[in-house]
Amino acid sequence: MGFLDKIKKRLFCLSFWAFAAIFGVGSGCGRKNVENKRSGIPLSATNGFCLKVVNGIEQPDIPAVVMLLTATRDALCTGTFIGDNVVLTAAHCMNSSPTGGMGLKDGTMPVRMVHGGVVGKEAPKARPMADLALLIFPPGTSRSWRKISSLPPKAGDLMTIAGFGQTDFVNDNDPDGRVRYGFNFVDSVDQIQGVLKYESPKSTNGLRKGQEAMSGRGDSGGPIISGDGLVALTSGGDFDATTLFEEDLYLFSQNALDALEAAQAAGGNINGVNHVRAALGKPIKDGELDSDNVPKNLTPCS
Repeated sequence: MGFLDKIKKRLFCLSFWAFAAIFGVGSGCGRKNVENKRSGIPLSATNGFCLKVVNGIEQPDIPAVVMLLTATRDALCTGTFIGDNVVLTAAHCMNSSPTGGMGLKDGTMPVRMVHGGVVGKEAPKARPMADLALLIFPPGTSRSWRKISSLPPKAGDLMTIAGFGQTDFVNDNDPDGRVRYGFNFVDSVDQIQGVLKYESPKSTNGLRKGQEAMSGRGDSGGPIISGDGLVALTSGGDFDATTLFEEDLYLFSQNALDALEAAQAAGGNINGVNHVRAALGKPIKDGELDSDNVPKNLTPCS
């Protein structure tokens, strides 16, 4: 299968019904004889040999980032607790049932799902982008959570991507159930359409060397972090003037705010919603949650 065929295969549905290969092999972050050629890299990432998430930096655990599985454990996505009882993830991973059909690795299922208006494979195609789902669990389900960033990102900002997805996009392998993270840079944001883009490698050579980050099957719904919190979640991709871009759900948009507020009304404890309101020029609300209890940044690869 050619590179472009593989790209088309994954567009708009990075991890929908991806089979979790628990015994898959990940080689970690190969860095021998690799240089990062991208210009304008902040000092914190000048040694960033591992600017990728597919086969990126493997961690035993990334607090608040969780694997989501179907009840039959035959599909895998990624999510992030943004409060003690709410997981933020991608709507294209979900089915139309009231709870979305996916839960935590230990078998805990949500009590309710709120989404951006569309679930399943059509969610990333909807404009404004609707690929947002919020899974509501009983209070106190998680002891770790991330908040939404205090400020929206701008083009050129360094961002971190995390996910449980596949370890080798070039060879199109299956996820191995381990969480990894990588880095990239914001290319553009579209508040009206609810889209954040970042440029993906233009060749398989770039993917192999890890010069830039790209997500794969199983990473869908995973966090995109910039500044002091979440700014987007992994959704899908598209072509723009023959260049491949990752195209992800931007949290600082009206469509995202509507879903976040609906989840709050349904009993979800969500941190940082006032930051979205402020970015959209909406009145902020008193007494809102605005904290996280995990390390603010993952260590740049060295």
